[in-house]
Amino acid sequence: MRVQYKEKKTDISLRFGIVKINLSGKKKKKTKKKSNAEKKEKKSENKTIDKENDIGGFQKFLALLQAFYDTSVSIRKTIEVEKLEIDALYGNADAAFTGMAVGFAYAEIYKLIGFLATIFTVRQPAVTIKPVFGEESVFECEADGIIKTKAAHIISTAIKFYFNYKKAIK
Repeated sequence: MRVQYKEKKTDISLRFGIVKINLSGKKKKKTKKKSNAEKKEKKSENKTIDKENDIGGFQKFLALLQAFYDTSVSIRKTIEVEKLEIDALYGNADAAFTGMAVGFAYAEIYKLIGFLATIFTVRQPAVTIKPVFGEESVFECEADGIIKTKAAHIISTAIKFYFNYKKAIK
């Protein structure tokens, strides 16, 4: 997995064996606005849904969280973050602010890594944030990592998640 933020563009590339997927922060295409008649028609269709079989969005969200929690117990320590590298450049015209911001960023990144280590096995990460003093505002960030797990763990976790979600909805 590789995440890169540079010049207000985000590029993400994922690699699974020989399969490589590239995602980039492209602008979304504008969609055609619906007319008022189409909006009213869609609202009337939504109202005709059987109220007894439909649970609210908030209840679905709670069911999803419950399923994630129940499933997370089975996936803990089966995923290994073998490599985690984060490289960043940060600069501002004010050197004092730049120094404080870099220190704050280090603290927050290591808090996040500590949290991830409670869920997954995380090998020694490499975090580098280079301050750039005396220039205009500069921010570049690049993250690179390798996440390992076995296919059997993914399949069994997906099945457990499905059954936990169905149980939580009922």
